[in-house]
Amino acid sequence: MPELSVVVSTHNRPILLRKSIQSLIDQSLGASFYEIIVADSYSENNGIANDDVIKNLQKDYPNHNIIYFYEKVKE
Repeated sequence: MPELSVVVSTHNRPILLRKSIQSLIDQSLGASFYEIIVADSYSENNGIANDDVIKNLQKDYPNHNIIYFYEKVKE
């Protein structure tokens, strides 16, 4: 169980999302001590989707606990 949860909220900003999460991964605290929770609110696909960014980061950093929540637009 991680000691720290970092929550990152996002909306249509895949490039900034990647930079934000990459900076968390690059810091000195060990991956087992924290989790990264991404809350994506109604993002649309702007060429690079937020979920693609998260999937790639999860693949590239399997030792980091990156959790992704997406809230769809209600129709």
